[in-house]
Amino acid sequence: MKIYKLLFIFSLSLFISQNSFSQNTKDFELSYDLGKMWTFENPPLEYFSKTYQFKPDTSWFKDVRTSALKFADYCSASFVSENGLVMTNHHCARQSATAVQKANEHFDQTGFYAKTISQERKVPRLFIDQLMVLEDISAQIQAYKSNNKFDNYTSQQKFTDSIVKIIVAQYATKEIWKNLIITPVSYYKGGKYSLMGYKRYDDVRLVFVPEDQAGFFGGDPDNFTYPRYNLDCAFFRVYDEKGKPLANKNYFKFSQNGPKSGEPLFVIGNPGRTDRLHTLSQLYFDRDFLLPMQITFLQNRITALESFFKSTPNDSLLNVLFTLKNAEKAYKGMLSGLTDTNVVSRKRQFEESFKTKALSKLENTNPWTDLEKTKREMSAIYKEYFVFRTHRYMSTSLNRAYKMMEYAYTLRYSKDSIALLKLKNSILSQKPISLASLDSEYLLAHIKEAKAYLRPETEYLKAIAIAEPNLSNTKIWNADFTAKLFDLSFDEILKLDDPILNLAKIAQPEWKKLSSEYDKLQEKENGIKAKLAFSLFEAFGETFPPDATFTLRIADGVMKSYEYNGTIAPEKTHFYGMYERFEAFSGKFPWSLPEKWLNPPAKLLPIPFNFISTNDIIGGNSGSAIINKNKEVVGLVFDGNIESLPGRYIYLDKSNRSVSLHSEGIKGALKYIYKANNLYKELTK
Repeated sequence: MKIYKLLFIFSLSLFISQNSFSQNTKDFELSYDLGKMWTFENPPLEYFSKTYQFKPDTSWFKDVRTSALKFADYCSASFVSENGLVMTNHHCARQSATAVQKANEHFDQTGFYAKTISQERKVPRLFIDQLMVLEDISAQIQAYKSNNKFDNYTSQQKFTDSIVKIIVAQYATKEIWKNLIITPVSYYKGGKYSLMGYKRYDDVRLVFVPEDQAGFFGGDPDNFTYPRYNLDCAFFRVYDEKGKPLANKNYFKFSQNGPKSGEPLFVIGNPGRTDRLHTLSQLYFDRDFLLPMQITFLQNRITALESFFKSTPNDSLLNVLFTLKNAEKAYKGMLSGLTDTNVVSRKRQFEESFKTKALSKLENTNPWTDLEKTKREMSAIYKEYFVFRTHRYMSTSLNRAYKMMEYAYTLRYSKDSIALLKLKNSILSQKPISLASLDSEYLLAHIKEAKAYLRPETEYLKAIAIAEPNLSNTKIWNADFTAKLFDLSFDEILKLDDPILNLAKIAQPEWKKLSSEYDKLQEKENGIKAKLAFSLFEAFGETFPPDATFTLRIADGVMKSYEYNGTIAPEKTHFYGMYERFEAFSGKFPWSLPEKWLNPPAKLLPIPFNFISTNDIIGGNSGSAIINKNKEVVGLVFDGNIESLPGRYIYLDKSNRSVSLHSEGIKGALKYIYKANNLYKELTK
């Protein structure tokens, strides 16, 4: 799974102040609208103490921090043994498993288990990062900025970026920071800054991954739902510089029994992105433009992929299809939140309260009005911007034609010989597309969107009407045609007649103009957002967690049911339920099961399989361990429920639930289904 806002009432006591804690149920719920993704730089010790009667010390946090991992640049993970064993999700590992398959192997159907160390397979280009050190550098940056005045947000940001580079260079010479990847992180839009030092491991080997039908049982229909029955786990091993399994002292041991109802549970992972400080005008823009258009875009590509996949099955494309379907459902969930009157009402309540408090201190400026004006200007060009933007699903052929026209305009206006050479080499190095029919489907999807979003009189639609019947006759992949291009003048290139190049002649300069306009508006928006966030931070400090930034967070919660669909969700499911669902759908895909699962031993059936909790998660948290206060693994996050999908904008404790694999479910499957004795022993010793 590759998704709020601050909505407590300021006239009431802050929920995590040093001296008070609201007991009123309504106010208590409002206080968590910004969520519980706490930073390790500033964990809420008093809140943990008052809520759970648990106050971890510095060593607890350090051990937890260094046991957690980033899995490449898209998921979370953790060490779960002293021999470099790493746990993450099956859906995070799917592309890595595909990468190490040998001829005639199909891990999507058979799974993979390395019975011995020698059978573990190194995954090319996969890396895992461990956060070794972190430090708040806010005071240092503020000291640099205190004697400077800035005309606008851009000049201030450029100055800040230059200062951050200086500080990073200084820290790189310090002993404990040497040989680490040093990453600066901004919280509260510049209210706070931290440096994070990661140790990178790039010898990572696959140990275990289940079949797709076990790891993604129920497929897309069950995705983002609950009750669930998924073995969404995978195991890798990190190796040291000598090619030996890594000896590491910081790892999460597996619990003997899993989570208990009501006990404090902590998700340790890297949530990707939240926008919980969005103003109403930003939410309306997302509701009316960004989300519905993105959903349409995804649906069009999913249709193209499904059509192609029927005639040409392909494991890599199946992974892409899973990703796009997952994103489609996520965006639909976000949109449902922004059309929910309760969410909008809570947002409006916050905005009015914050305005009252902040406007008197903002020196005759009104950031909300400025932001509303900026979003109106963005709305006026967004449809055209959306159509002409370049991306991997636009069509490789059209993207190539864009580059050809970029070459032409560079030749005409700048005559930059270095830029021209780079463009020429880039075009010549492109290989003819192997999936031509799929690329054609992507191009038709782009044309469909152009017809839906552009005004009928636009030149681009006129060009489409002429080009569409002849798209298959394009010569842009022809070597002679391409070579000829570089011998022509700008005017001669414009006279070339090719159906796809003719589209790019109009689209590429339009994209250049629109992207420049949109970038300026985004820059303006970022400046206003920074002013608002900094005002909020100055008034309330770190009493609320900052928006997610794909950096390590600790999110607290408890295993807890919720009401849905006229009934009550069970806190946990069991293997019994998976087989009942299998039978209910007569074993038809996506509720089919691999052969080895069809005759389970009786001891497996009553074991807990999946469970829900109130922990606050978002995309990026996939693969995060859930631990108890003893630092023991009780679960593995793999999803959220449908009700959690508005979580990009708001956290609603009443119904927002993490969906996780129960630690007993992991052990039960390894022991009874896969007979993975060595892996089972490593997790339970």
